Amino acid sequence: MKTWFTTQVLPSLYLNDAFDNISSGLNSLGGRLTTVLLVFGAVLFVVGGYYYSSGEEGKRKGKHLWLQVGAGVGVALIAVAIISYIKGVMGSGGFGS
Repeated sequence: MKTWFTTQVLPSLYLNDAFDNISSGLNSLGGRLTTVLLVFGAVLFVVGGYYYSSGEEGKRKGKHLWLQVGAGVGVALIAVAIISYIKGVMGSGGFGS
């Protein structure tokens, strides 16, 4: 006898399904965070240009901000590339396969 519990609840409790759902959610979130990071980096790059256009102190602040933004975005993109490479080597089948 098929009940709501056996047809709806039990299939959602299998661990592979849960891991796949978590994995796909993190992939989606990672893509969005990368986009937000790049947009935020571009805005801060423009702010650094604004600082750079003012006096000597502004030029120092602008250069410092550009270096920080470049390093932060660079580290984040390298991390994304490393994770993508590891996922490619391991396969995209999730934890169990």
